[in-house]
Amino acid sequence: MTVSSYNKLVKANQLVLILFYNNWCMWSRKMLPAFDKAADLIRNKFKPPGTALLAKVECDKNVKLCKTFKIKQYPTAILVNHSTKINKEYKNKRSEKAIVNFMKKHIKMSTQKRK
Repeated sequence: MTVSSYNKLVKANQLVLILFYNNWCMWSRKMLPAFDKAADLIRNKFKPPGTALLAKVECDKNVKLCKTFKIKQYPTAILVNHSTKINKEYKNKRSEKAIVNFMKKHIKMSTQKRK
């Protein structure tokens, strides 16, 4: 993801969980499979499109975006909320189930605020 694609994704989706990682980082490599599986579940489960999305940023290739978010360690996941402009760091377990549950919770909170 680049800065321009980031702006488009955030405008098009209510919630975006962004994983900032590097391939040389062992902890990033361990988290990527669970994050990818969670991304597939979120994409297929939550309708309408634009409700939630999981995205990845490889920091060695996208230094500007990682500096914008002040990423200092890998992996770091940050939830970006389109409507409130509030970013929240993900600090739960690095498992598919934990990531999906985190997103479910925030999707529910987000839809309740809009009612």
